[in-house]
Amino acid sequence: MLNDIKSCNIIYGYIQDSLLNYNNSTIILVEPRKAVIDKINRLKLNNIILIKKALVSKNSLSETVLYYDKINNNYWVDKNDLSINGTNFFNITKESVYTISLLDIISKYKIQNINNLVLNINITNNKQVLESIYQFNHIISYINIKTDFKCNLFNNFYNEKDEKSEYIIYIHKNLKLILPKIGICFNNIKTIVNIDKLELLIKQYQMSLIIKQRDVIEFPDSINKLNKIYNEIKVNNKKENCDFFHENIIQNLDIIFNINNDIIENLTETNNNLDIIIHFNPKYFEAYNTLQIMYPLKNNIIYINKMYDVIYGSKNCMYMLYQIIKSKYFSDYLDNKKSVNPKLFKIMTKRYFYEYIGKIFYLKFF
Repeated sequence: MLNDIKSCNIIYGYIQDSLLNYNNSTIILVEPRKAVIDKINRLKLNNIILIKKALVSKNSLSETVLYYDKINNNYWVDKNDLSINGTNFFNITKESVYTISLLDIISKYKIQNINNLVLNINITNNKQVLESIYQFNHIISYINIKTDFKCNLFNNFYNEKDEKSEYIIYIHKNLKLILPKIGICFNNIKTIVNIDKLELLIKQYQMSLIIKQRDVIEFPDSINKLNKIYNEIKVNNKKENCDFFHENIIQNLDIIFNINNDIIENLTETNNNLDIIIHFNPKYFEAYNTLQIMYPLKNNIIYINKMYDVIYGSKNCMYMLYQIIKSKYFSDYLDNKKSVNPKLFKIMTKRYFYEYIGKIFYLKFF
């Protein structure tokens, strides 16, 4: 079974002959209904991954009840009784099913791109199921639904109705944009807490790996390098980051911008022509499943997650940041702060950093 899928179609609910439209890549068919599963098994379909579960946004990998209203042709899994708007109990069927989330599927199969996400089952939790993967909207090209509904995920898409199709089609706004060339560096690579999430992020955005004082490794070689570093970390977990946050950023950006760095002479033109640079804290994955990178970017905007010190911007913007925090003006600013309150200076340095750059750049927090 595949466990590292570059591109796929995820279809929720089997309809006869519907799979023929999505044979351009791997098909993951999610089907909870036992009668339909029996039909699929008799067809002996090839080249599909069949997941015999119902999609949910929470309480996944558990057992629940799938209800079906035969009169209105709709399903639900989030009710524990049959008192639904006075519906006649005889019109409702139910069956026990197991559950799974789209997050589980993306993680298990390490999915880098979803060509089509197709919802064929009219089930009341479709909205919640889609919103649960809001962080991963960047890997979805098209969403095909039969019954329209409001959903926050659709804010990243525009929709069109094909009169020849029974589906309402949502198309990602960035679909026609060329994926920017992204380089990622770490405030402390020794703090990797989830190698699978980090590896999937790098694959989805095809990132280059910026290794402090060493090299820039282009994708896909960046994946092998990341795993090699991670294996070394497990053997020797020596701390390597600097005392001050801004010094760490300078050391990481030196590999790209320091003209006196001998390594730059050895960088290929592609590696040295990054569009976006991310200063990343691996501990970010303690709270989140992925990082959605906004693009295209303006040269005066820096995106920041202050809790985990994740910073990214365009290459030009990060170059300006690099020059600013290396400047005498910034060092004088810190010296002044230190003279006012030397005892608290070390723990307040990061705050001073954000205050200073906030007067120069437009900061967007996420």
